[in-house]
Amino acid sequence: MDIKDLIDFLEIKSTSGDEEDASIWIYNYLKKHNWDANLIEIDEGRYNVTCNLNSKVLFCSHIDVVPPYFPPTEEDSIISGRGSSDAKGVVLAQIWAANKIVEEGILQKNEIGYAYLSGEELDHLGAKKLGEMDFTCDVSIVGEPTENKMCEFGFGLLKLEITAEGKTGHSAFPDSGHSANHDLVGLLASLGQICGNKEGIGSTIYNIGIISGGVAANVFAPKAVATVLFRLVEPSDDVLRKLDQLLKTYPRITYKVLSRFEPITLTTIEGFPKTVARFNSDAKYLLGRSKRVMLFGPGDIRVAHGPKEFISKESIEEGIQRYVDVVKSLTK
Repeated sequence: MDIKDLIDFLEIKSTSGDEEDASIWIYNYLKKHNWDANLIEIDEGRYNVTCNLNSKVLFCSHIDVVPPYFPPTEEDSIISGRGSSDAKGVVLAQIWAANKIVEEGILQKNEIGYAYLSGEELDHLGAKKLGEMDFTCDVSIVGEPTENKMCEFGFGLLKLEITAEGKTGHSAFPDSGHSANHDLVGLLASLGQICGNKEGIGSTIYNIGIISGGVAANVFAPKAVATVLFRLVEPSDDVLRKLDQLLKTYPRITYKVLSRFEPITLTTIEGFPKTVARFNSDAKYLLGRSKRVMLFGPGDIRVAHGPKEFISKESIEEGIQRYVDVVKSLTK
């Protein structure tokens, strides 16, 4: 473990869509440590870095980060900077762990693989391209900042654009028009009714991210639109079926599905701390290529994407040992 390597990695801007320099850095870093890495172009100027995909254990994470970029700083116990927690600190913890796994004779180098992907924060392009490749592995360990706890369940995602149609009219005269805003607000206030539960996991949650509508305070709104994101513990069709039922009360409202991913069940091992992944990840794209998919890593998702993103040195050290211990348990 060399913190200077992490500082160097964090100094490279790699906002989603602009991952080229960071991909090349990881490719060269793996080569430096005698891993037979490959640089695979997935789009113009965008790359995945892979190695030994047909492996017993495949370490996987993402190279890209969210905006805005801010440079790394080192304090006594923490490293700050964009991507420190999500997920450049995770990437290097995996590589450092893999080196240790080989040094301790747990696995040989040709039994360990890597897939470091572009686009996880934007379009999952790297994961989609990886899923199209012809390979199989025994276990994929997808690295995300989970405080080194194994995720037993990954929430799904359902993103909707909801549109209410109204009729303009003078707001002093209720019979002169119909407010799209009133209908949309009424529906949005009722969305909690369609969120189901999963025993031991929790409830589907939602966020009303964007709302627009209306032309003036004294005019009934002719149109109103909201973008809503559900994080699912249940099949997306179940939520849509309940929404259709709710919309019988609001005949002027329609919706469009912008994107959806189903919830996933992940592999865990007894004796290790567990949690659930409320966030989206690349793990779902490995389900068809890996016999088992695990999701965990150092860092804290609650500080990821924020203005003070950081990772503690203690979490990295714990993460390295956690990866080693898990691989050792898997190979018994």
